[in-house]
Amino acid sequence: DLQSNDSLLQRIADATGGRMLTPFDVEGANVFTREGLLVTASPLPIWDILIPLLLALVILDVAVRRIAWDWLATKRLAAAAAQRVRDFTMTTRKVESAPTLDALKKVREDVAEQKFKPAEKGSAVARPDPSAKFVAKGGVEGDISSVVGGATDKPVPSAPKGKIEPKGAPASGVTGSLLEAKRRAQQQIRQKEQGDSDK
Repeated sequence: DLQSNDSLLQRIADATGGRMLTPFDVEGANVFTREGLLVTASPLPIWDILIPLLLALVILDVAVRRIAWDWLATKRLAAAAAQRVRDFTMTTRKVESAPTLDALKKVREDVAEQKFKPAEKGSAVARPDPSAKFVAKGGVEGDISSVVGGATDKPVPSAPKGKIEPKGAPASGVTGSLLEAKRRAQQQIRQKEQGDSDK
């Protein structure tokens, strides 16, 4: 055959769902179109997934049988890890009491008043006197020892002058250990002398 068999090509295109291209028509051919193409799938063998999983299970099985696990420590570790996850994920907000919030607001207002107080003419920013003593704004009514919880009229017992140790107790410190060694050496010398005199 010296020419193309158009009828055979058309039958092949109809049977396979293809299309006929016009010869030498490059722009209208649209060769790389994906119309009518079916999505193909190439399944992988299941061994590629199962073999690593089975190897991990074998190693875990050998570890459980051969290693002496401390199950109590393992439970404590798991509980600590769970507690850390709970602490990280659940943040509880601490509710401040009303007196604390009022005191904080008052301090903030006092600081703001002092910070934005206008300076006197011809002077630098007013600074507090470092030699000034602190004076409370309001007086304390009643006995101050009940407020502070300290000073009372009862005399404070004095501490013992020497260190009291029970009889026969070994002396503490370097000096005590040296004295104990000296006593033992003297006893050994006495025992040796008594042994020599008995012979």
